Amino acid sequence: MNGLYINLKDRVDRKKHFEELKKQNVFFKNIKRFDAILHPRGDIGCCMSFIECMKKLSLSTDKYVALFEDDFFLFKTKNFDEFVKDFQKIKDKYWDVIVLTPRGDMVPQDTSLKEYGFLRIKNHQTMTGYIVKTDFLKTLIPCLTFGLNGLLNNKNTNLYACDQVWKPLQEKYKFYYYHKLLAGQLPGWSSIEKKICNNNPAFIAQFC
Repeated sequence: MNGLYINLKDRVDRKKHFEELKKQNVFFKNIKRFDAILHPRGDIGCCMSFIECMKKLSLSTDKYVALFEDDFFLFKTKNFDEFVKDFQKIKDKYWDVIVLTPRGDMVPQDTSLKEYGFLRIKNHQTMTGYIVKTDFLKTLIPCLTFGLNGLLNNKNTNLYACDQVWKPLQEKYKFYYYHKLLAGQLPGWSSIEKKICNNNPAFIAQFC
């Protein structure tokens, strides 16, 4: 799997974490570091960084690529190994995004990938880790650019932040997640929110 992980230059701790992840799990070995864009407002820098990553990856000849924030970590390696096997069964089927840290509403009427262990999701937030069809990046880039312009004009972050502005797309396009808990975000200091954060209870709750 080719892709990028976003890492600020001064977050050496997070870089070390993700590079260790690459050593421990072959799935991540081709995920390269992207030097995150620093901005006084972390949400703006984050959105800018994702847009630039998507532009780079849109040039790939791969059918799908992966994007990560540097605080991505695996909850359960066994579940992730099962996910990797099941992903091979659906990689050429109809989907747009596979989110690895789901936090949203399941769409029970869509059972097209259920036999393989994948459930459709909408109202999903967090961009901690996801696999995206390369062709779909041409839809995501203008969506995030619209969000960035909103943030630059001091509009509501609950609507325009990059992990919020893609929610309307999830009504039309195919976002899925695996039926078992896979991953979360490292608890600790958030360079975006400027405080200690632990969002993992929300990811765990998705499977309760």
